[in-house]
Amino acid sequence: GKQCGKEWEQIKANVMNALIEAEWTGQEAEARGITVTDAQVEKVIDSAEQGGVFDTEGLRRAGVSVRELFARVRQNQLHAKVTEQMTQQAMKVSAQDIADYYRRHKSDLIVPDRRAIRIVITRTRARAQAARTALESGRTWKSVAKEYSLHFSRNQGGRITAEWKREDQAGLGATIFRARRGELVGPVKADHTWAVFVVDKVKPTYQPTLQQARNEITERLQSAREDRALDAYSKKYRDKTSCAPGFKVPSCRNGPNPSDSDDQPSA
Repeated sequence: GKQCGKEWEQIKANVMNALIEAEWTGQEAEARGITVTDAQVEKVIDSAEQGGVFDTEGLRRAGVSVRELFARVRQNQLHAKVTEQMTQQAMKVSAQDIADYYRRHKSDLIVPDRRAIRIVITRTRARAQAARTALESGRTWKSVAKEYSLHFSRNQGGRITAEWKREDQAGLGATIFRARRGELVGPVKADHTWAVFVVDKVKPTYQPTLQQARNEITERLQSAREDRALDAYSKKYRDKTSCAPGFKVPSCRNGPNPSDSDDQPSA
């Protein structure tokens, strides 16, 4: 049927993309003098077995031969080494790079208004009220959050830090940023849940100094350069890859544009 045809096309696209990527990796590894020895492959397989990542015997019973397993692991290791070498330049960020970025993007680095809060989130208003009553009776946030809250902060005594985004002027976020410090608030409706919270600290918006922003800027520059390096690599090999009719995927020069739509098979 139509669904089977769609699934087959997706499987075919995944196989094609994997084969093309393997070819790209092989060519780039050869150009860079990168190799992966049998001993290195065996070491990775042994470590994966010991760490419980996969069961070699189970894979063999499933029809994956030792030769296929070796080939897959070698391919993964080659790809990792090629990617590491390609992107290592991105890790080199100088003090001048950081200073230039800070000067050009100072306003983007502003740390927004924040509130350090403790919160309990429940499914019903009655349960939220019970949590509030428990807090008012003198029970600790640690015990109340653990007993009543559904939120991930339940094991940290309900403690979280929220950031104010100017476009978020409704809902629980707005209620939190209107609350006075130290005031127990709730139960208040939060989408399909109910919340009780208190604002512990008010942390106003501030402009970080160059030194304070250094780590953030370094991460941004490294990420952007890494993306550019990987994009350049993909473009270099995509421009060299021509696929036969019926096998055109985004990795092919004559295939669909990778950014055309989410309906296309991904590279």
